[in-house]
Amino acid sequence: MDNMDNFPVSLGEVVVCRTLAYYYLGCVTHITRAGDLYFLHLSDAFVISDVGDWEKTLQSGKFPDAKPLRQETRIGLHACVEIAPWYHKLPA
Repeated sequence: MDNMDNFPVSLGEVVVCRTLAYYYLGCVTHITRAGDLYFLHLSDAFVISDVGDWEKTLQSGKFPDAKPLRQETRIGLHACVEIAPWYHKLPA
């Protein structure tokens, strides 16, 4: 990565990433680049198709529908509409 100082997330940070279709939640293990595209690599990741009331979800830390992903997950930053830090425990 050329300049991590200006990057929107940090390694080891737990984030929730909103794409047009789904939300993804997990711990950022590393960030890679392929040409002009950047990818977040998430461990302990979940895919979420329904967050209910977004503001209440951010406050409570509970998702109505979170499915664990069994492998490392890569999300293209170009597909992310929003990335937010996650201050709660990951779903069980």
